[in-house]
Parts: sequence; structure tokens; C-alpha cells
Amino acid sequence: MADESDEKDAPTESLSGESDRVDETVERTAAISRRSYIAAAVAAVGIGGAATAVQGATSGQDIVEAGADPTGNEPVNDVLQRALSNNKEVHFPEGEYLVSGDLSIAGDNWTVTGNNATLLFPGGGLDLSGSGWTFDGFEVDFRQQSGFSICWLGDSDWTFGNVVFRGTRMVDNKAPLLVPTVPQGSTGHMHDIYVHEGNADGDEDGKAKLMWHDGDMAGTLTIERMWAEHWSENTIYASDMAGKLVVRDSYFRNTNTGCIRGSEHIEAHGCTFVVDGQTPGQWNEERKGATEFKGMWCNFNRGSGNGVGVVRDCDFYYTYSGGVGSAVELDGPGDSITIDDSRFHASFDVDMIDGAGESMSKLGAGNVVSGGFNANVGSIDATRSSTRATSGSPPLPQPPELGTTPNGSTESTETATSTTDFSDDWNSLRIDGDGDDSTSAVFTFTVSGDLEHLTPEDAVLQSDHGVDGGTATEDVWSESEEYRYTGDITDFQIDGPATVYVDGEQTSIDAITQTATQTDTATETSTSTETATSTATPTETDTTTETTTETDTSTTLPNTIVIEGTPNDVSKYSFSVSDTLEKHESLGTQNASDVIDGTSVSGYVNDDVDAYRFAGELQSFELTGSAAVQFTDGN
Repeated sequence: MADESDEKDAPTESLSGESDRVDETVERTAAISRRSYIAAAVAAVGIGGAATAVQGATSGQDIVEAGADPTGNEPVNDVLQRALSNNKEVHFPEGEYLVSGDLSIAGDNWTVTGNNATLLFPGGGLDLSGSGWTFDGFEVDFRQQSGFSICWLGDSDWTFGNVVFRGTRMVDNKAPLLVPTVPQGSTGHMHDIYVHEGNADGDEDGKAKLMWHDGDMAGTLTIERMWAEHWSENTIYASDMAGKLVVRDSYFRNTNTGCIRGSEHIEAHGCTFVVDGQTPGQWNEERKGATEFKGMWCNFNRGSGNGVGVVRDCDFYYTYSGGVGSAVELDGPGDSITIDDSRFHASFDVDMIDGAGESMSKLGAGNVVSGGFNANVGSIDATRSSTRATSGSPPLPQPPELGTTPNGSTESTETATSTTDFSDDWNSLRIDGDGDDSTSAVFTFTVSGDLEHLTPEDAVLQSDHGVDGGTATEDVWSESEEYRYTGDITDFQIDGPATVYVDGEQTSIDAITQTATQTDTATETSTSTETATSTATPTETDTTTETTTETDTSTTLPNTIVIEGTPNDVSKYSFSVSDTLEKHESLGTQNASDVIDGTSVSGYVNDDVDAYRFAGELQSFELTGSAAVQFTDGN
């Protein structure tokens, strides 16, 4: 077992020499769930990504124009201090900037931004303090150091975002990477943070935590879109935080002990927790080599005894059984744990909840479990699925390439967004391995357009594996491999047990390449409106039939809405429009449970598709369940 004690490893030993602050005490509105997002988007008649970052902005003083060297040869410290003394906002354009010792910025209401800007640290780290400050858009490079330095983030109402860290894979470094401070009544906001290198490989024992605190943490710390892997001594470690810890849309993979660990009020929304390989072991003598991956660890026993935990719209995907704990660990006494609308899959037996939380309330609904996950806990409702409840895909973009920053752009005036572009041109392909630790499937496929691998790759790729242009070769055991592509799948070969999904639909191997051929034929013979080609999975024979028989109807009822169900999950929907409405029989099924009442509809979908055509405006839309919804405006 990994750390089950009242461990409180303050990093005092390793802090000496890391910073001259060693003597100091260390230390958005509710997100729409991924299930309900598409329904909300349809009701708004359009889907868009919200820009939450200032990364890429160019207001304020240009640091190069102020005299900084963008080639990484001369230290930038003094130039930055002079620039900030004259202007509260300073911008780093693309380039490399050498830092001598710590990069220290103190004061209130300052803003320092970068755009594909790399900070080179031969020694030292970040030391950011004050009230109302913003630090955004940097690559922090520790690769010249023998041990990465601490990055201090304080004191109140600060924002730290669009930052990627390099050079943290150092097993002997015991210091935490991030040490935030958020006093009572204030906030700290971290977003788009990539710490994917971790501090140790899966077969190593490491000493470092990703984040630790021991100072004033009675305020609210919100972390959005963090990608963390391979940390050996806890990841987000806030077990003595008196305030509120909220983590959203973040990804934790093969990282040891607690991914998210808090004590008083701890929430996880839209996060994904994956164990598909060996996690690093702990280093200290009492627990040397111990590994136990835990999604959220509620150390309520370290708080007031009234701790509250929330897990909502999260995914837990466990396919490696070595050193794995429950999805949620409870150390009571506490008030309650709520688990809602989350998905759990394991290829071995494991509990949803474990620990000494018998006296607290356990509530929740809308959860789906599959495989070996045991969900018989308190009043937490869960439906068992015969197919995988989740594939464990990351809820945020892949880590940026070396020399770039999250959401970095070549046009510094662009508005940065935090979402991956899944436009109508992209299709999805997922291969679920149906084997075990000793049985795999090897597959190769080729597409006619662009191809991207969405599943995080291992640090060391097998020979002849990976993506090469429009061709991918990989093996899959009991986990999943996911891709997106444009064009058609022109060739697909697989040897071994696996299930294949195209655009979320389970399909046979033969049907994949047949669909490509049919699509080409239909394209040549049909000039139908977008209504027939942009909706969910119509057959090609239906598409060409529409061209000849439904011209008048498609003109008078130009809009379509398609509700596509998922196996083992019944979804309920209802909507209303301002004008005429009818069933679209070419694209969907006709069921007795689907009722049209004038300009309103109510119905259910399971493993089927319902479709409607209408004129006028979509006035309302409600969806309960996991169905996918697609709206086409033909006006």
C-alpha cells in the first residue's frame, strides 16, 4: 500500500538553496458537463469555444523593444524589472529568454504575457507575488538544471496560465514544482498547465510532488485544464488546505498516490483519470517503491470534520492493475461525497469508493460503470454497461511541441481558445482492445486526408509503430487507441481481439472501407443539400434517394435535428420549433414512444437514431442522457 498514514512531508530539506524565500511559510461559473454541452449548444443554435486566456495578447511594453535578448544569450531579469517599472503590462514575443537565478516579479496588478516564449533557467525558478497579477503564455525550461527549482505563486487574486514545463524528469529532486498561496477571501486561478513529463519513469522511485502547500490556503484555488503524468509523491497535494480546491477538465495519467488531494472542500469536474501503465514509486524509506493511484483523495480527517467532496462528469479508466487504488479515497469524518454523471471502466476488480467514510453521506446519480468497477456504495446510483463506459480520452488538447506554448500562435493578435478543433471535416476512430495483459490486437490503417493520434503516446515508441503521414500502426491490449482524421479510411487491417468505432458508432472491419467506397459513389451521383450529408450516419442509399424524391420537402422544411442514442443508455429528449415539423424518416427510425404534438416533440433513443425536419427557429431543447445531437440550419 502507498501512503495511508498522516504523511506531511514538508519540503524543508530540499528547499534550502532552492530559493531565498525558504524561511517563509510555504504555501468560472460551473462548467457545462460534457454530456449536456451539445444540448446546450443546440439550444443556442451554434457551438463555440470560450476564450478564457490572455495568452497571445500584445498590449503593454514589448520586452524585445525594451532591450531584451530573444536568442537566450543575455539575461532578461533587469530588462523586465525596468519595463515593469514603467508599464504594468509586459509582453514577450516568440523567442528564448535567459533567466539569471530566480525570475522574481512582485507587486500588484501586473501582467506578463508571452507567445511561444521560452524562459531558460540554468538555475532558479519562478517567484511571483502580489495581488491581481497575471502570468500567461510561457514555456518554462529547466533542462539545464540538475534538479528543477520551485515555482512560488502568491499571494491573492492571481492568474497563472498557458504554461508548459520542460526538464522536470529528475528522480532525485525532492522539492515540489509548484507552491501556491491563496489567503482567505481571495482566489488563485491556474489554467492550461502542462506538467506531462513528471519527475520519474514508471520503473523508478521519485521524490517530488507536483504541487504542495503549507501556507495561507483558506481561499479558493481553481485549476482548469491541467495535464499531469508520472509524479511519484502525490500530484495536487493540498491535504491541509482550509479553503476550497476546484479542479476542472484536467487529465491525470499514471501518476502516484493522490491525483487530487484535499481536506476541507474538494471538487473535480470534467476530469479524466487514467492508469494504463506502471506509475513511479515513492522514494522515502517508510514507503519506498510503493504505488497506489487514487483519483481523488479526500483527507477530511485533516480538516474541520465537515469536509465536502464532489466528483461530477468525470472519467476513470483503469486497465493496468499494478498499484491501483479506488477512484475516490475517503478519510473521515466528513460531511458528504457526491458522485454524479461520471463514467468508470476497469479491466480488473476495483472499488469506486474506499476508505474510512462510513459516517458521511454518499450521494449521486447518472453514473455508468463497466468492467470490474464496483459501484455498490451508499446512495450513489450507477448503471452497469456491457460496453466500455469510457475510453479515458483527454479532455484538453495534447501537450504543445517543444518551443511552443499552450494555445501559442504565430499571429500575436489572435484570440486564444482552449478547445481542440473538431470541425465537421474531422471524423473519429477508436479501437478498443478486447484482450488482456497477455493478448493484444495489432492494427494498421490508412486515410486519404490528415490523421492525428489522440491517445497519449508512451515515452518510448515501438519500432514501426505510430503515425506516419496518413497511416497508423499500433497494438492495443485491454485499453483504447483513438484517432481523428479527414477524408476516408482507404485501408484497415487488424489481427487480434478488438472492437472498432467510427464517429462513436460500433462498426465491422468490412464496413469501414465499404463506407469509403459508397461515399465516393454517392458524391459523384448526388447534389443534395447539406441536410442529407451533415447529419448523423445516414446510409448512402438514403442520401441518393433524397435527392430524387424529397426536393420539395427539403426546401419547405430546410432544418434538421438528429438525436443519436448510445447502447445501454436510454436518453430522453424534447424540443419545440416555431413552424412546421415532421419526422425525417430517411435519417431516423419511427417509434411509438416518439410523439409530435403540433410544433413540439418528445421521445426516447437507445441504440437508435431519431431525426426530424422543420421550418422556422429552434425555440427550446432538453436532453437527459448521453445521446449525441446534431443540428443543421438549411436556411
